[in-house]
Amino acid sequence: MSSRPTVTLRPGIERGLARGLPWVYERQVAWDDHSRALRAGTIVEVLDSRGQAVATAAVDPAATIALRCWAHEPGVVVDADLLERRIRAALALRERLYDAPWYRLLHADADGLPGVVCDRFGDVLVVELGPVASAVRGPLHTALRAVLEPRSLVLRHSGARELGGEPLPPRLELQEHGARYLLDLEGGQKTGWYYDQRPHRAFAARCARGTRVLDAFCYTGGFAIQAALAGARSVLAMDRSAPALALAQESIERNGLADSVSLERADVMEALPAMADGGPRFELAILDPPPLAKRRETRGGALAAHRHLARSAAALLTPGGVLIQASCSHAVAGDKLTKALLQGLGDAGRRGTIIHRGGAGPDHPLHPLLPQSRYLDVVGLRLL
Repeated sequence: MSSRPTVTLRPGIERGLARGLPWVYERQVAWDDHSRALRAGTIVEVLDSRGQAVATAAVDPAATIALRCWAHEPGVVVDADLLERRIRAALALRERLYDAPWYRLLHADADGLPGVVCDRFGDVLVVELGPVASAVRGPLHTALRAVLEPRSLVLRHSGARELGGEPLPPRLELQEHGARYLLDLEGGQKTGWYYDQRPHRAFAARCARGTRVLDAFCYTGGFAIQAALAGARSVLAMDRSAPALALAQESIERNGLADSVSLERADVMEALPAMADGGPRFELAILDPPPLAKRRETRGGALAAHRHLARSAAALLTPGGVLIQASCSHAVAGDKLTKALLQGLGDAGRRGTIIHRGGAGPDHPLHPLLPQSRYLDVVGLRLL
């Protein structure tokens, strides 16, 4: 028996682990005072209800998902060597998918790295660690340097940032589908860029030629710039964040689009309904709001918000116009999201057909036993 701490499962829960499930929920653990007091990220032996060791996991007693498996066998050493092997496997997949080193490199459980997310920007890596991955911060740093030798490496955890290697430049240029974007990797949201929307930015660009485009919740202009480069007549990009809009303006100028893309700082939820009365009309509207529901308990309000947004956008779209609307929360996805959007169209006296549907790109693999890890859902509707 390993000398590491142990956490015991309630009866029957080991069957899920035997099938390869990587998560154990808080309610599925038979807690005692010792296991309840374990620090988030501690590597533990997972015992079934008979006391038999069945897995190696990281524990977070305060989280809904209390255990995340590093291995479905006990006694596995979670060190730099193990991390390096898994990073190399993840890298091999991305190198098959992409010609250039700009992608989501590590995607948590689907890459065998619970709580670890890493985006690659050429020779710069930005890593986000959840509390459950806190114990591997040092070995992960070692493993990433062994595999990729990055010029700069940023580790974000518990609200803090650690920088290794050379200082980050104030701006880093990324190229995607012919567009040039300036990124703020140190001060931007998440890792500084949303690779997950890459396939949907390409779809939006295909819909944009010759159209008037609205990019709401535009952040740093990801959709807006590609729409303009694809030949949109005009693009209006809206967001409430002044820093995001300032960065978008820099990218707009870098692409020579100052005459075709205009920025507006506004609360989109309030601004769109106000535009319905005598405001501009569009042939393409893209709505990519921040998470409106992070928990199932708030799903109802989030679905109502998506319905409201779809209704507001429908009032601004011409016949034959296209609405692309995204949800970045598993709690608001699939048929529930589609129903809310169609209800919103109906509220505006419109109907629509679905012409596009998808999630994150292939550099964001999904664990086959974790459908709830599919957090992004994007729907494209042609309005009648």
